[in-house]
Amino acid sequence: MVIALLDADIICYRATVVAQEDVDWGDGQEGYTVNTKNAIANARSMTKQWAAMVGKNAKPVLCFSCADQNYFRKDIGPYKESRGSKPIAYHAAVRALSEEFEVLRWNRMEADDVMGIIGSSPKLSSVVVTIDKDLKTVPCNLLNPIKQKRPVRIKEWEADRFWMTQALIGDRVDGYPGCPGVGPVGADKVLKDCRTLADLWAAVRDTFIDKGLTEADALVQTQLSRILRRPDYDKDKEIITLWHPNSSQARRILISAASPQLASTPPRAGRAKAKSETPSSKSSASKDSSSRPRSSRCSGRSRNMQDLGRKRSKRRSKAT
Repeated sequence: MVIALLDADIICYRATVVAQEDVDWGDGQEGYTVNTKNAIANARSMTKQWAAMVGKNAKPVLCFSCADQNYFRKDIGPYKESRGSKPIAYHAAVRALSEEFEVLRWNRMEADDVMGIIGSSPKLSSVVVTIDKDLKTVPCNLLNPIKQKRPVRIKEWEADRFWMTQALIGDRVDGYPGCPGVGPVGADKVLKDCRTLADLWAAVRDTFIDKGLTEADALVQTQLSRILRRPDYDKDKEIITLWHPNSSQARRILISAASPQLASTPPRAGRAKAKSETPSSKSSASKDSSSRPRSSRCSGRSRNMQDLGRKRSKRRSKAT
């Protein structure tokens, strides 16, 4: 059976954003409404559609980022320091999907890392399903459900080159800068003559040094941009090994679960247990103790739909 590793962070975000609508309340008051029921229906529909694209009998496994957003990359350097809050109905969608599908959420990891570790395992037949370009840095079967009709195989060399490209150009969304003054075109020139991973690293390191930075700076960006692969994670000891050009000097991070929402939970009744290679520390998504109404109104400045995920903490004040 093929496992469809679904980027559930993106599914829930996209499903809940489209369930929100901007509203002009008058007197300069603008906000939005959200229909939680529609958001959940959107998330369920998208989950089934993405899994079906992998194959008729594909088993969907939803991969979420850790609930507390205490990502291990924050131990390496500045990372995702200015990310906004989730859409209002996001957590309701997470809870609904967690009750219906198998979910993986690992301590201190993002959904990308969960998909990368399992997707790069040679012992499992799987397809990573996401619209996130970062998974091109992982040797795996990859399907972009927006741009592709069938999965493509990302070879190890292709993954390594794209990974080192990301280390050079950085990622504004994830908050790591890369090498100053180097964009996609420049990165391609830097890496064009490389034939091995050692060549790629040497080219990246030298480029950072040429820009007045250090080898240590280059290593930080390389580690921040690397999505975890199967050899990077010891699931029994819950230890991540950060990539280093000299493996004997590699730094290791212990990520054993410490919060209740990340504790292991048994499969729901009727759900088949995952294969032995799939980590046993499955957990359902964290629960939000507050009950959310079907429709909510919040005030704030007018924003485009793309910005609806940003935090709106103030309630709409009544017009006088």
